[in-house]
Amino acid sequence: MTPMTEINYYQLLDTVPSLKIDAAGLKRVFFVKSREWHPDHWSQASEDEQSQALAMTSLLNQAYTTLSDPTRRLTYFLTLHDVEITGNAQALPQIFLFEMMDLNESIEAVSTVAAKAKAEQSISALEENLFSEVKSLFDADDLSDIDAQSLESLKLYYLKSKYLIRLRETLNRVDL
Repeated sequence: MTPMTEINYYQLLDTVPSLKIDAAGLKRVFFVKSREWHPDHWSQASEDEQSQALAMTSLLNQAYTTLSDPTRRLTYFLTLHDVEITGNAQALPQIFLFEMMDLNESIEAVSTVAAKAKAEQSISALEENLFSEVKSLFDADDLSDIDAQSLESLKLYYLKSKYLIRLRETLNRVDL
C-alpha cells in the first residue's frame, strides 16, 4: 500500500495536473478505485489494512469531489502549487477594486428590470474578459510544468472571479 501522504488527487485518480478534466474518464477511474478500496473487500485483512482502506475510500471521495468541480479543482490546483489564495485582496490591482466598488454601488442602486439587466451584462462581460486572460491555461491538457507567471495569472483570475461571484449573488438577491 502507498503511504497516503505521498498521494495528490491527480495522481490518486490517474490523471495529469490540469484544469480541464475528462469527466467521464475521471468518473470511471473513481468507480474502479472505489471498488478496489471498498472496506468490504478488506474485511479479512489486518486491522491496519482495514483502516487504510477506509482512509483511502475517504480520500478517493474527496479527490473525486474536488476534481469533478471546476471551482474546487482550481482551488486545489493553486493550493497544490503553494499559491496563497485566502485573504489576498491586496494582490489585486487597485483599478480592479475600484471597478468592483463602482459595480457594487450600481447593483445597490438597481430599481428597475433594465438596470438589473445592465448590471448582469456588466458582470458577464467582466467574467468573459477575465476568463479570456487564462483560457489557454484552462484548455491545456497537462500543467505539470506550469511556470510562476502562469500560476500568478491563475491566482489573479481566482481572486477576481470571487469578487464577481459575490457581485452576482448580490444582484440575484435584488427583488424587483
